[in-house]
Amino acid sequence: MYSIERPNYIHVGFGKPYTRSFHITLCTESTSTCIKRGYYYGYTIAANIASDVFDNIFMDIVKGKPINVYRYSNRIYYVYTYSDSLWRFLELLRELIYKMYRYCKTDECIYYIVNDIVNRCGVYPESCSNAVERWLGYIDRIIRRYSNAGRKALYTRFSQRTRLYRAKLYHYFPTIATIPIYRVNSIYYSSCIDESMNILRRFYSNNVAHRYSDRICSTTHAYIFATTDLFAITPSNVEASYGEDCIIKFGDQHVFIDDCDENEKHVVFKLINANAKNNMIYRVNWVSVLGLDKYSNQIFLHYIPPTLLLHSVKICREWLLGLVDDFGVKNDGYILIEV
Repeated sequence: MYSIERPNYIHVGFGKPYTRSFHITLCTESTSTCIKRGYYYGYTIAANIASDVFDNIFMDIVKGKPINVYRYSNRIYYVYTYSDSLWRFLELLRELIYKMYRYCKTDECIYYIVNDIVNRCGVYPESCSNAVERWLGYIDRIIRRYSNAGRKALYTRFSQRTRLYRAKLYHYFPTIATIPIYRVNSIYYSSCIDESMNILRRFYSNNVAHRYSDRICSTTHAYIFATTDLFAITPSNVEASYGEDCIIKFGDQHVFIDDCDENEKHVVFKLINANAKNNMIYRVNWVSVLGLDKYSNQIFLHYIPPTLLLHSVKICREWLLGLVDDFGVKNDGYILIEV
């Protein structure tokens, strides 16, 4: 690959859905030599999502103005003299492709947007760029509305279930209301590891303490641990508090109870640490299973993949036992045996 201060040409390679991707590059030459030797800057787009936009908008508006056409690597390349307006138009089309396929649920929606843009493209490229930007702004507003609705729905679910299971959690783990909190002051990874190890060695062996220290120092999240009792480790700048919708707050990190399962052998809770603000969930930091074996009176806490966020705590516990994967049951023939 080579670089230049300013490209002279834009090469647009057309692929076929599920066969060859679209290829858009900036080059110094108008022939295939530029593509064969390497390109100045470029990217590919999957043809199954790009073909509708390029076959209709780009082909109808721009195709009639190439200075060269050639075939290479199962693509047909159209070469255009570089201009800021053309490159901006291509960048807008790329953004439209990904956002449109995130917004549209049917082919009719895609065809409607594409046809509307084509009808508004009177003078290329200014009017076409304006038409694409108009749809990008509209799609952004809709996606933001959907996202906020989903964030609020998650917060409502977590807060309601926390209030539902809070009394039971405090019954089996009364010390969680006054959980001991250890703070890590260092912001540098190596010294953070040493500081975390000094804390965790009080409760775990060296190899276990090192694994937990690596997790603590790789993020800025607050973590809960269990031995004979519960304790937490947080960055030094995070203040802990208690709220009505969650069991504990570490700054803007809220720890919720999402589910509970109790029988004569055990009681298990699913805990979620998520960044929340204005009654919306913005980021899920971790998901864990906290439980108590009633026979041995032993506490256990395990962190599980975030893909199990919306699954029941029974599925989460079965995942820990290796009976299910992240997305569901592996084999219905297994019979769960408590150990």
